[in-house]
Amino acid sequence: MPTTLQRYCLATLCLLSLAAPRLQAQSRETPPSSSAEEQKPASKDVLAHDARLKVKVSLRRKLTTLPEALDTLSAMTKIKMKVEDKELETSPLGLSFQSAPLRTILREIAALYNAQWQRDPDNYLTLRPLPEYDFLRPKNETQAEIYRKGREFMSQFARLSETFQNDMQNRHDPNFYAPEGVAFSDCPPAMQGLLGEMLAASLQDQQAAGMPSDFPQDKLNDTRVRLDVTPQNGATEYLIMLAAPRQGACISFTIFHDAREDYHVVPLATFSADIARLVTANARSQQQALQREPRLKNRLSLKLQNVTIAQALQILAVKAGLDMLAKRPDLAATKSLTLVNVSLKEALDRLCAQYEFRALHTDIRYQCTWGWQESGVFTFLFMPVIEAGAQ
Repeated sequence: MPTTLQRYCLATLCLLSLAAPRLQAQSRETPPSSSAEEQKPASKDVLAHDARLKVKVSLRRKLTTLPEALDTLSAMTKIKMKVEDKELETSPLGLSFQSAPLRTILREIAALYNAQWQRDPDNYLTLRPLPEYDFLRPKNETQAEIYRKGREFMSQFARLSETFQNDMQNRHDPNFYAPEGVAFSDCPPAMQGLLGEMLAASLQDQQAAGMPSDFPQDKLNDTRVRLDVTPQNGATEYLIMLAAPRQGACISFTIFHDAREDYHVVPLATFSADIARLVTANARSQQQALQREPRLKNRLSLKLQNVTIAQALQILAVKAGLDMLAKRPDLAATKSLTLVNVSLKEALDRLCAQYEFRALHTDIRYQCTWGWQESGVFTFLFMPVIEAGAQ
């Protein structure tokens, strides 16, 4: 099946709305549904009902890799595990667990790396990254409006009769130039109004991109409408074709169905805005810990002398009796820190503040930060710091 980009090249009269997000593959024969619940695939937690994962294990590694950690856990539990992704395979990891359920360890590893566990036919539990679609997100507010209205369009489409749905998706012209579809005037009034708004936004976006068009927006009653559906990996792309005499226009949008659907229908954020979102989420994690984790009030004393972050976290975890995971704790810099009768919360804050670095050839500063998960596991990672006045 040709890609949408290839079809755009063929449709020389079409106006493009260069944006796109996602939805799971639907067959061409099955009319697309717009219900949020229907669009989201059934979640299958392969860890949930595996009784073997109740086994409790103890494992401490100052600095290792995901494959090495999983190999060790496999040897300890006789459960076959592996990681399947080049970046994940080389990602440094620190961990410290004392009599923790294997299910908890595996879930927190997946969460830390934005990955998911899948069970392969050979009965391996395989860790793979969740798909990322930021490159498909709308690039400006006009495109975002098209995406949002696209969801409303599919909601209205789902309420049409099966015959009308099939007619709207019908295409007889093998050359793609003139969609068959249905007459615009036969569409319900609410859908007509929505199509007019989506077309106006599409023309506005094309104008801003330096590709103006004289498509007769005021003569939509003379057009025909066809809906083209292209399943993608983790998304479904929708293309609404509008055909007027000797002219045509395209309106494209994509629907995703993961838990971040709302996130995908806003314009692609700036770097600092995305980081601000991460910082906010991490701060929320710490706030939950303050409310629900009594160990943060425990007092301790600690003396660290010329140790790396990986060494420091391992010492703290053992001293405070914490289960913890550290993402990329491979910073070579060593620090010294003496803590006397401080709360665990203060120890975490002061230790993390000691370790930071600037990314090579950039002004981006990264600092270690801690987070807390509902399982009671503490997590550590280096997070970019937004400098005052950064945009």
